Amino acid sequence: MHALIRSMFSLALKSNNSLEFAILTGCLRVSKESIFTDVNNFIPFGISHPRYAGCFGFTESETSVLLTQSGLSHRLDDVREWYDGYNFAGTQIYCPWDVVMFCDNAKDNPRTQPQPY
Repeated sequence: MHALIRSMFSLALKSNNSLEFAILTGCLRVSKESIFTDVNNFIPFGISHPRYAGCFGFTESETSVLLTQSGLSHRLDDVREWYDGYNFAGTQIYCPWDVVMFCDNAKDNPRTQPQPY
């Protein structure tokens, strides 16, 4: 299995001329002594790195735009109270699933109250 995974990643990532860069998610920090030995130039960015902090959910501005486009801008305080619970590298992040579900339900019923989805 080790040889199979190593050759697969080597072909898919290192010798792929059509690939500019790749993102591996759900992986532990890559070490030089692993199935990735033949693949180099890894730069690990975790959720605590500020460069990609806003990529793990909706930012305040994205949430505000979504609510405005849905005709729900007056519900921002409710959404902030219920779904703004994450902080990645100093960036406040909203849970995308909850925000989208709330918008979907509130468009059909304007009196919809926030709830855990």
